Amino acid sequence: MLKNLDPGIFVADHDFSLMGLNIGTRTTVIQLSGGGLWVHSPGPMTGGWADAVDALGEVRFLVA
Repeated sequence: MLKNLDPGIFVADHDFSLMGLNIGTRTTVIQLSGGGLWVHSPGPMTGGWADAVDALGEVRFLVA
């Protein structure tokens, strides 16, 4: 689920395994002044995580 780090800055941690080792990943979501979102390192958009991002606004920039 999204965690609020600061006004307009959110992160979500995701499980990710590589060669049997869980190293995890982190997605960062930043609300832009125009109301859109900048998303860095998107994780799996499933369940409540996708709903939480949708509730923040429209994704305008996606950086992988």
